[in-house]
Amino acid sequence: MMLGYSTMGAPELSLDQCGALAAEFGLDFLELRALEGSIDLPRLFKERAPIPTQIPLRILGSSLRLTEASSADAKAFYGYAELAHRLHIPYLRVFGGGRVEDGLSSGQLAHAAECVDRVRSEMRDRRWNVEILLETHDAFSLPQACLDLNGLLSEPLNLLWDSHHTWRYGRETPAETWEKIGPLVRHVHYKDSVMEGLQLRHVLPGKGKFPHAALFDLLHTQDYLGGVSLEWEKLWHPEMPSLRDALRDFVRIAGRANTASVPVSNES
Repeated sequence: MMLGYSTMGAPELSLDQCGALAAEFGLDFLELRALEGSIDLPRLFKERAPIPTQIPLRILGSSLRLTEASSADAKAFYGYAELAHRLHIPYLRVFGGGRVEDGLSSGQLAHAAECVDRVRSEMRDRRWNVEILLETHDAFSLPQACLDLNGLLSEPLNLLWDSHHTWRYGRETPAETWEKIGPLVRHVHYKDSVMEGLQLRHVLPGKGKFPHAALFDLLHTQDYLGGVSLEWEKLWHPEMPSLRDALRDFVRIAGRANTASVPVSNES
């Protein structure tokens, strides 16, 4: 099992700085979502040659939502697909869209399936060697929604398992979710939270209610060899503690050895 973090945890940093931070904590990869204050990464790299990094780049996060994507949305998505290919990133994340509380109509699922077919066809035509992963997010926090969409596709749409969302919004244990979608999981997101009244608050790894021991025990038991990203949402919630604090707790609860050598600093 490989460990890494999403760059949304330090959105002000450059790619080199993110790579150096990952190396400092003994991590295996980066997940790209934001850099240098921007989430428009195709535009950020438009005038740049591919940049070698000391840490492999494993996944790139787009904002495409399958159930509501327009032709313009798909066209914007191709910028991410081209960038992932250019930077040799194997996985490209998409969202499904919709809301857990509303469920998904047959029309929404059909629209999502058509969008997947269309972008896959375009990516094949352009020979972009990248695989799309659907995140268990929005209405697709319910594993059955992911399976329903797959039932409309001619080839499987593998998943980025946001383990927090299937637990918090899908109300399932990690084991219950894995039993349904385990064969489709290629990447995992981890984060922790507590509820304060009706308000969700993200907290440092291991400090909330998420069953992290159950998750990591499950992944070890299943001989999972993919990646697990710390998704520290400082991009959206700048008041959160520093990424360094979060990474220190993340490598500890994930069972990565010798975290005592990691510097104790409050800088991001």
